[in-house]
Amino acid sequence: MITIALAEAQEIMRKGLAALLEREEDLQIVGECATGRELLELVERCHPQVVILEIALPELNGFEAAYRIRQTSPQTRLIVLSNCVDELHVQRMLDIGVVGYIAKNGRVRELLEAIRHAAQGALHLGSAVIGMALTSKERTINRLSPREREVLQLIAEGKSSKEIARALHISLETVKTHRKRIMEKLEIHDASSLTRYAIQHGITHLALLFGIMLKN
Repeated sequence: MITIALAEAQEIMRKGLAALLEREEDLQIVGECATGRELLELVERCHPQVVILEIALPELNGFEAAYRIRQTSPQTRLIVLSNCVDELHVQRMLDIGVVGYIAKNGRVRELLEAIRHAAQGALHLGSAVIGMALTSKERTINRLSPREREVLQLIAEGKSSKEIARALHISLETVKTHRKRIMEKLEIHDASSLTRYAIQHGITHLALLFGIMLKN
């Protein structure tokens, strides 16, 4: 049985969600509340396995409540159920340590999956959150020109500025200019972080980098 605490300011929403979850044989609501401060007390008193919380909680917002729960009850898994599905809110909550983030207009199945995954310590993001993340990545990579993406790939593959200049038949100063612009556009200022970015965005691949390392 997975024990759950709910924190939602709107009573109709909270009661409806509780009734919905109680229909599931493996889920049990051990408490519900309307404010962030009440949530801290609820977690301390009931020790739920999973907490479902909104960001816009009165008295103590969801960010602060989540952070404090992570400090005082690290075994409790946190899932955000919110209308705020933008990059800033999602990333901040993930940095705090939530293991689930679901949009309120998402499907019930997504929330149930998130709860069961959370109980196992696994991360689960709703389809709206994943869609936002993919769109955000696409916007970021599109800041770079085709030539800058070429330079980024070669930087990630460990090439020096002189080697990049020879490979692309451009001057050393042009390579340095491209490198500077890439770092400014991506707000990344060291080669290792550029390499990580290139892998995450499919500009280069770990297998390729590993092959280069073996050759060297």
